[in-house]
Amino acid sequence: MAASNLPEPKWPQHLFAVKWFLIDQWFLLALGSLVLIASQVQVPASRQGKKEIVVTYLCVAAIGQVVQNTFPKTTKKVFIEWRLNKISSLALLIIIWQTFDQAFRTGAFTSVKSDNIIFTVFISITYYALWTFICVSLSILWLGKEDTIAVAYCVPAKTPAMGVPLSNVMFPGLPAITASKIQIPMVIFQAFQIVGGSLMTIVFRRWIRPDEERKTAAAKAEHERSIDSTLAVGSE
Repeated sequence: MAASNLPEPKWPQHLFAVKWFLIDQWFLLALGSLVLIASQVQVPASRQGKKEIVVTYLCVAAIGQVVQNTFPKTTKKVFIEWRLNKISSLALLIIIWQTFDQAFRTGAFTSVKSDNIIFTVFISITYYALWTFICVSLSILWLGKEDTIAVAYCVPAKTPAMGVPLSNVMFPGLPAITASKIQIPMVIFQAFQIVGGSLMTIVFRRWIRPDEERKTAAAKAEHERSIDSTLAVGSE
């Protein structure tokens, strides 16, 4: 009997915490490994800028994951209640405005052949539709509807917030008109991405509505049963 009252060793809890971190935070571990490897790779001076931008993006992503998983309540309060998540949208608008402003100022649109612009438009639509079809077709095989919709919006997404600065780092020293020609397809793709995402909400809403109605009906029925049971106990 005395042995049964002894406290259980704490090491299984520590192992459980390690297991949870390895399974649930695998993305953070992989990201940290990439940051470590990228920071230690020796590159020529001509490619130092590319190394800096890669390490910077990886470090920012790693720090964001650490903060979000370490302080979830504080992060939610700052970005949701204080609405600081609007800063990212404002920064994206500034980048898009700067890209279009530079393109019009340098005459990039008029210097590009019309058939090239038409090709860029159609290839952007094709890429977006192709990636959306692939990710939805694969996700629907093993994910739920909610997760499939999330994948459909995340996988094909290509934002100028990363593409425009990355193009400046990868091709330094280019004339402004040449840099604009490189960045214009990113902004065009962003426009079709917004339009496509808006149209997909109609399809996805109809697709997921029956499940939401069933969940709402089940929750309502459960709530009514709990009220009936409470009234029955009170009447007794």
